[in-house]
This record gives sequence, structure tokens and C-alpha cells, in this order.
Amino acid sequence: MLQGDWQRAARAWGLLLRTEIAGRGTDVRQNGRWGIGAELLLRRDQQLPSTHRSTRIPGSRDVGENVDDAVTYAEPSTKPEESAFSDKGFRLAKDYYERLILQYPHLPRSGHSSVNAVVFYPALFNIWIFEVQDRSNRARENLETGREKSPPASEPWDSSRDNEAQTAIRYQELQEGLAIAQRMDDLMLSPPYDASLPLLQLRGMVGLWLADLRRMIVDATSSENNMSDDVNTQQFRDQEAREKEKAVHFLRKAKNAGAKLPKSILDTLEGS
Repeated sequence: MLQGDWQRAARAWGLLLRTEIAGRGTDVRQNGRWGIGAELLLRRDQQLPSTHRSTRIPGSRDVGENVDDAVTYAEPSTKPEESAFSDKGFRLAKDYYERLILQYPHLPRSGHSSVNAVVFYPALFNIWIFEVQDRSNRARENLETGREKSPPASEPWDSSRDNEAQTAIRYQELQEGLAIAQRMDDLMLSPPYDASLPLLQLRGMVGLWLADLRRMIVDATSSENNMSDDVNTQQFRDQEAREKEKAVHFLRKAKNAGAKLPKSILDTLEGS
């Protein structure tokens, strides 16, 4: 994995999983090993040169840490021509966490130290958020590449068309983000998920993300004075306010429960 040889790492990991000692197989829940499986699935088709340093993805060590860091990642030292991740890799990693959630559900009598669905859900949502943001970034990069590759003799670049494309990308990101928020809201209706510190932090951050997307969509469409049927200015402003209000609710709840929030988030809470 450190050398970026993900295919060999996946084969080695498969051998470890099939190894039995005294008739007992490897328990992937011990020592955060479960995060390895998700990363290998995410990168299964990736072969980066050793000169690249690993791109950070949400994994087992992110659960319970700063959520602001958990949904971001570092760029490679030399930017590759193609994205380091694929839609297939994201789907496989999410399916992996879904299987772990079903295989190791939370049981009322399980101890606080038990690694079960309560631990796996934040990792699943982190991967899901990362997938949506990465897909949007790739779409924006493709748009920029198309602009740069336009021949000089061609007609001037239509800025309004470019803004419409940017808005469409953000709108798609918003729709996918809303699906994440809805899944989280449904989950957090019942204990122990309603009091899960990582989930409270993450749901708050998702709310701020959705509010920002709504604001950017309205600002872009308003500046062009070309409101589409999908974007109603006042409706989006109201929804932005509700998203931010809900985000502040979850972040305050997390803070009161002992979460260490970044200064930027604390400033948001104080100003609300």
C-alpha cells in the first residue's frame, strides 16, 4: 500500500483474510483493520507511480476525529492526468461498509468498545460524501479542460454557457448531497445513532455543505438573471436558511457532548 501497488496489496489482504489460526479467521474489526478493505476496494484499479504520496481518504482512523478533515483529502505531489478514484471504486467501498453494517449490527447489550454498525456508519457516510465531492470536482476539471482545449480560431468562450454548466454541476451535487442527508436523518431518529458524536458532527457539516451549495446556485443564477424552472430564488434562500439552522443544531449538540470543533465552525455557532 505504501508503494502504491494496490493490486498486490489486495491479493495479500485476501490471503490474510483466508488465514485461520486454531480454526479462527481474521477479525477485520480489530485494530482498525476494517478500513484497509475499503481503501483497497476504492483503489483496486489504481496504479500510481511511487513518486506519488497517498491521497488521504476517510477510513477507520477518521471515525471520531475532526470531521472537517475527514471529508477532505490531500493532493498527490504530482497531479495525475486522471482522477485517482473511479465511480466503480466508490461503489465497491460503500457496498463493503453496507455489508459490515449488516454483518455486525448494533446490539443493545453490546459494550461501548464493540466495533459494530455504530462505528461503520460514519465511515460509510464519509466515503459517500467524498464520492459526491470528487465527482463534482472531476466534472469541473473536465469543464476547465474543455475550455483550455478550445482552438483559438473557434468562437469566443460563452461565459453564460460556462456558468450554466457550473450551476448544473452544483445542482447535481446538491441532489446527491440531499440523499446523504436524508439517509442520515432517518438513521439518527433512534438510539444510539441520535447521540453518536461522529454522526452529529458529520450531519452538521453536511448541513453547512448543502447550505453553501444552495447559496452558490442562487448567486450564479441571479447574476445571470436567468432563473431556471429548477431554481426558485426565494425558495432556495429559505431552504438554505433551514439547512444552516439544522446544521447549527447538530453542531451545538455535538459541542455540548464534548466534540472538539474547528475554530471556523465555532465562529459559525457563535454567529447563529
